[in-house]
Order: sequence, then C-alpha cells, then structure tokens
Amino acid sequence: MWPPLTFTDRRAVKPFTIEPEESDQGTVCFDSGTICVIPVHAIHMDQRYYPNPKKFDPDRFSAVNKQTLTPFAYLPFGAGPKGCIGTRFALLEVKLVLCAILNKFDIIPVPETKIPVVTKRRSLFLGAEGGMWLGLKKRDKL
Repeated sequence: MWPPLTFTDRRAVKPFTIEPEESDQGTVCFDSGTICVIPVHAIHMDQRYYPNPKKFDPDRFSAVNKQTLTPFAYLPFGAGPKGCIGTRFALLEVKLVLCAILNKFDIIPVPETKIPVVTKRRSLFLGAEGGMWLGLKKRDKL
C-alpha cells in the first residue's frame, strides 16, 4: 500500500477515451503520444478500492480476497508491458530479509517512532517524515 514512488507515467500508444462515471463529469480524450500521470499512492489510499487503506491488513491480498480486488488498483511496481522487470525479485528479497530479521528479533516501537506515520510532503519518493524509527529486541530461543 506504500509504493516507493507516489506516481508513475505512461505514454498513450493510440488514442483512447475515458467515459465519465458521473453525469456531471466530462469525457476525457487522449491522443496518441499523450503522457498520462498515474497517481499510484492516491489509488492505494482510495477507500473505493481498499477499505481502511492505512490499516496493515495482509489478508486483503490472500487467495480468497484476491478475487475481489479491482484489476490494476495495486500498482507498486507498475503494470503491463512497462511494469518493473524486478518485481518478483524485489518481493522475494523483502520476504527473505524480513524472515531473517523476524527469526531472531521482534520489531518494537521506540520513543522516536511516529504513530501514525506522517508521510513526507513535496517528495517524489514516499517516505516517513523524519524517517522510520523502529527497534529490534532479541527473541528468546525457541
């Protein structure tokens, strides 16, 4: 839900039209070559796609719930032919690092931890204002 970039862009390869969802909205037409900016973070925080989007809820992506997700509403790596080539590698890498850390440590808040997280303003990259402060507490042997 927290993509590294707040937006991405794509260039239209052929003309297309977006029809309005409401009667008081106008039709949007794109010519071939038009650059479209896609507000990834805004889509991820939209309650129409993700109820309670700021809540940590890994179950929203479970096999059962995956069927109810709106296509292309989750875009941390982009999508389609111009999507990130390293998506699978990045996800595997993060899972392995988290497993290695959580195998030996509990992640705990420290006095500098800001709850809730306040995101940086006016930044191309999404991050926590003042950084993300967490502590590690060594786990007892199992």
